[in-house]
Amino acid sequence: MDRRQARPTGRERRSHPRHALEVPAQLCLAGRQLCDARSFEISAGGIGLVVPVSVPPGTTCSVSLTLPTRADGSRRLELQAVAWHGMFSRGGGGFRIGLRLLAIAPHAATAIADLLSGGAAEQLIN
Repeated sequence: MDRRQARPTGRERRSHPRHALEVPAQLCLAGRQLCDARSFEISAGGIGLVVPVSVPPGTTCSVSLTLPTRADGSRRLELQAVAWHGMFSRGGGGFRIGLRLLAIAPHAATAIADLLSGGAAEQLIN
């Protein structure tokens, strides 16, 4: 198994394989200010973040982050998402939340696919 791909546990079922991605991000909850976040994984259908606040499942939000790309070095993305699950991680520095991506723009889908296909694999963890 590729070391960048997280291994599902228990009865977990996913539509898309996950890959480690550690980059700074910003999370904006509807009607609230931005809060700093850090990604820990990404897939074609979702992203995992560590955030300083609890985000209830079903909460819509947007995530801003910069992905490494093959073509121009990086691409800034604004992703619309809904919180899928979350838990406090004492050792992780906050709440680990899983977000399901909604209505992914073509340029964002291309940047994520490029990253997942290994186009910028050497920059996945920085």
